[in-house]
Amino acid sequence: MTEAAKTAAFVVAAGILALLAWGTSPSRTDPGVFEGQGERFFPDFTDPLVATSLEVIEFEELQGIPRPFKVHWKDGRWTIPSHHDYPADAKDRLKKTAAAVIDLLKDSVRSDRKEDHEALGVLDPLDEKASLKGRGKRVTLRDRNGRVLADLILGKASGREGVRYARVPGQGRVYATRISEEVSAKFSDWIETDLLQLDAWQVSRVRIDSYSIDETQGTLKDRQQFALAKGDGDAWTMEGLAQDEDLASDRVSEMTSALDDLKIVGVRLKPVGLTENLTRQQGIEITREAALSLQRKGYYLTQDGGIYSGEGELNVEMKDGVVYTLRFGEVLVGEGEELETGTGEDKPPEPGKPPVEKKGTEGRYLMVTAKFDPTLVPEPKPEEPKPDATEEDKKKLQEEYERKKKPWEGEVQKGKDRAKALSERFAKWYYVIPADAYRKIRLTRADLARKKVEPPKPGGEVEPPKEGDPPK
Repeated sequence: MTEAAKTAAFVVAAGILALLAWGTSPSRTDPGVFEGQGERFFPDFTDPLVATSLEVIEFEELQGIPRPFKVHWKDGRWTIPSHHDYPADAKDRLKKTAAAVIDLLKDSVRSDRKEDHEALGVLDPLDEKASLKGRGKRVTLRDRNGRVLADLILGKASGREGVRYARVPGQGRVYATRISEEVSAKFSDWIETDLLQLDAWQVSRVRIDSYSIDETQGTLKDRQQFALAKGDGDAWTMEGLAQDEDLASDRVSEMTSALDDLKIVGVRLKPVGLTENLTRQQGIEITREAALSLQRKGYYLTQDGGIYSGEGELNVEMKDGVVYTLRFGEVLVGEGEELETGTGEDKPPEPGKPPVEKKGTEGRYLMVTAKFDPTLVPEPKPEEPKPDATEEDKKKLQEEYERKKKPWEGEVQKGKDRAKALSERFAKWYYVIPADAYRKIRLTRADLARKKVEPPKPGGEVEPPKEGDPPK
């Protein structure tokens, strides 16, 4: 073999060995694959109190549209712009949500492929070109100047408890991250849903004015006015019961429990003039705007500034002197924002086409006012001194009276303050309540008065019913 051939053989052998060495050596991972892993999503966002607005956008697959929900700080309070700036009573939720976003870590890289975004549920809900499936929940927090503090798309759950997929809009990489707080876009999660904020055990009297409106004649029909009162031992009585009638105590308990648990399903804003007059507890100025707004909800103004409700009203008197007036309006049917905000409810039907019959959950309009009645918190009366009482005895009686009067004055002031706060809360709004709660609260005399059951005759025999009598 010539020297040239030997040299060529050595070169080939060296190349083969080099290839074998490369093929059997440990693979090197691109450092970029783990870039950012373990870091915070938004390192510059460190103070949850800086956030003054939160926007959550979810995608409605059936309707094919994004549904935005926003909470922001306005005029010294948290409000919900999409729901007529209704107060966001659950004010701690935004702080907790902001804190949870601050704590978000890029726990592990899940994918760098855009083709995986749909399967992981992190498509941007605002991307008009994206698939209708696999869109995530976009969460954006801003400060008072509108500067973005955090912007994230939350996707599907990873299979591990509390861990979801997430990515930053405009970036392709998807991470798995653990989030401690559910970012809610539900209206009910952001408000105080307990409408009346009363305790059923504190109800002392209920005055029922049951009627309906004959719109063609402009008159009341089927009117019944009666009252229920709680006596000693918390037993209820009803005025006007006949000797052969008993009170349906179970229906009364069901009614007071429903009042205690009455939930807000939706809200509508009243006209400004109507709001101001109700806040002052005065009659309502008859304006065209107020009249039309009321009639659409099932309420009718009278010439003397009063209101008649389409389905009657209820006065609920409390032991602390607060008196609620509940006025029941029209029924409405819808889902989601239709019930919550009235989206599209004032849209007229298309010319030449009959109105579309709505499907969904049934609700009922309700107007509520509150006032304080001092007669419900009776003032303690001083004890009359005996004829032979000394000045010292009279002084002691006066001191005892003053001792009892002081807590009474505190109770009166507390009742006044609560009535004022409730009145201000109710004044601006029509409410939507669940239909089943309405049916438990809006009762007639026939619902509450039952025929007494005749006791069995001596010997255990029961007199057989006469022909035509209803079964017992």
